[in-house]
Amino acid sequence: MRTPARVQGSLDTHRKGRKFRMPENTLWVGKKSAWGSPYQVKSYFPTDINRPVVREDLRFRVIDAAGRTVKTGIGRAREALWLVSDLWVADLRELARDPRFVAQARTELAGKDLMCPCAPERECPTDVLLAIANGGA
Repeated sequence: MRTPARVQGSLDTHRKGRKFRMPENTLWVGKKSAWGSPYQVKSYFPTDINRPVVREDLRFRVIDAAGRTVKTGIGRAREALWLVSDLWVADLRELARDPRFVAQARTELAGKDLMCPCAPERECPTDVLLAIANGGA
């Protein structure tokens, strides 16, 4: 039996003019899915700048599911996205202690490949979901 794996990808509907097709036996677990992170990244320009604003002034904040700011003043979008990923990994590890959550993950995710947009070189929430759904964690 093949071990379910993490599939790196996105849900772009058009790539080079072709319609995107989800690989067989694969489930999307990124944003806008039932298994996606509840954290958001919002961009803003600081209001305390006494000069014309330029693109380099753009900052990012991470917001939790309740709308509270977790961190603000992040200078690069990638850093904000990595923080979101790390926070969701930590939350999933906590949820792995809840038998109801584990049962739901195993019912819905076990045996399936899981697709997310995360960079392959970093641990991501999908790795934790795969472990929970397939008997690890």
